[in-house]
Amino acid sequence: MTQLKELGAKVRLFEFTLYGEKFSVQMATTILDTIDKYQEEVKKIDTDREDQIAIALDGLKLSFDSIVGEGTFDKVYANQKDVFALVQTFENVTNAIEEEFNAIKLEETKKQAQTVIDAKKAK
Repeated sequence: MTQLKELGAKVRLFEFTLYGEKFSVQMATTILDTIDKYQEEVKKIDTDREDQIAIALDGLKLSFDSIVGEGTFDKVYANQKDVFALVQTFENVTNAIEEEFNAIKLEETKKQAQTVIDAKKAK
């Protein structure tokens, strides 16, 4: 009996650390839409008023957990409780994910272009 070869591609993972904790994000094509959605929410956070801090933390929790995974915010918050630093950390994470996604996209585009070039050379 011959063994079947698995041909399904897997979604790449982007791994990083925050305050010593390791996290990973699946680099699916929908990740940029998710980031855009939550970046807009985080930009709306008003930290100038004391009563807005709890709302800001709720928004950051939803944003971190939705993009990186359930429980991410709690791990980050255990190490950093300042709202300004949390907003900056969120921006750092989303910027890094976007950069990694764009690098993957460029790599795939180059592979596809090389396949076309190789096919033309073979003719």
